[in-house]
Amino acid sequence: MSFTKLPPTLSILDAVYHSAIRFVTKAPYTTHHCDRYALVGWPSLHIRRQTHWLQVIYKSLLGKAPPYLSSLVIIAAPTHSKRSSRYDQKALLVDGANGIGALKVCEMETYLKKELQLSLFNNGSSGKLNHLCGADYVKVQQSSHRCVEMSAGERCCSYDGDADRIVYYYCDSIATLISTYLKELLTQAGLDLQIAVVQVAYANGSSTHYLEDTMKVIVRCTKTGVKHLHHAAQEFDIGVYFEANGHGTVFSKEAEVKIQQLARDSNTNDERENAALLLQNTVNLINQVADRRVIDTTDAERRTVSPAGLQEAIDSLVNKHRQARSFVRPSGTEDVVRVYAEADTQVGLRR
Repeated sequence: MSFTKLPPTLSILDAVYHSAIRFVTKAPYTTHHCDRYALVGWPSLHIRRQTHWLQVIYKSLLGKAPPYLSSLVIIAAPTHSKRSSRYDQKALLVDGANGIGALKVCEMETYLKKELQLSLFNNGSSGKLNHLCGADYVKVQQSSHRCVEMSAGERCCSYDGDADRIVYYYCDSIATLISTYLKELLTQAGLDLQIAVVQVAYANGSSTHYLEDTMKVIVRCTKTGVKHLHHAAQEFDIGVYFEANGHGTVFSKEAEVKIQQLARDSNTNDERENAALLLQNTVNLINQVADRRVIDTTDAERRTVSPAGLQEAIDSLVNKHRQARSFVRPSGTEDVVRVYAEADTQVGLRR
């Protein structure tokens, strides 16, 4: 709908409205009506019509507008394919490995579709878990041609079957993307925190040059193995590391206090506050377990001995289902607690 050329009736209403504002403000006839509206804080009829029309569009998209109004709104079909191209930075191909990650990607797509166009492969509807697909297959075979139908220049990632790791072809891209995102937020927040990426000798040299020369991020090289990577990451305010198989994390224990203080500071401006809140949400997402060592296990890590009451709660849930079992254990490498559960049916497992 165009608002530039009005029907005769609306033009008459505009003229009456302009006359009324001239009378109220007692401004000279030569004063433009926009200046008069600004003087008394009135919206013009033009703005009012646009606002009402946008409300109709919004309610029609939500299905809350009456049919006689929603029929006036025609939603154009997208002119682009959901599949990515080498120039489409909003498209991502996802290999779900026929596992739990595929189910979660379907849930996330609802929230991400405005910013990211996901094309899901190996969604669990057919095929076996991790068979010729998934993060480990890509890492071992150094190939994805059986996992995803992708072309040169397309962006792609693969989950592991249990969704505890992800390979974003290739793994150095994950650390680079995360550290770049965090670096930009730290700059916006005005926080003087030392961020570093920990790599091994097998890391792609271009990623190292990009981080050091372009992003001005410290790069530390260490021996292979999570224990070496994690130890080196602890030397910095924020340490980022990922192995070639997709295992990795962001270590940010020392930075959390400063980030939280800034997020709660009522005197900071909107840009810094928004950046601090994004940093805080990122830290909370990554460090969801304050101390994994509070869980102690026995019987080959199949039963917990602390904290008190945890094993009894697990047993109570397990006893409600046939052929069910479950156990929790602290991760050996990350501040997370790993949960394992099985049952005789998929429905029972979800419960």
